[in-house]
Amino acid sequence: MLNPLTDPSYDWLEVDIRSRLGHAYLATGRAREAGEQFQAVLDVQSARAHRSDHAIPQRHRW
Repeated sequence: MLNPLTDPSYDWLEVDIRSRLGHAYLATGRAREAGEQFQAVLDVQSARAHRSDHAIPQRHRW
């Protein structure tokens, strides 16, 4: 990941940056590097899903 921030709200930023970087690599013919960035996007999404699956349920007090 770009930065070891653990706040899930930063995931969208990393996904956006890596996606744009991947497209830039593709535009310059650097397919391997683009693939690495796109794989990192998938890894971020997978990690986010994993975190939400294992999150402690919050109790609401009414």
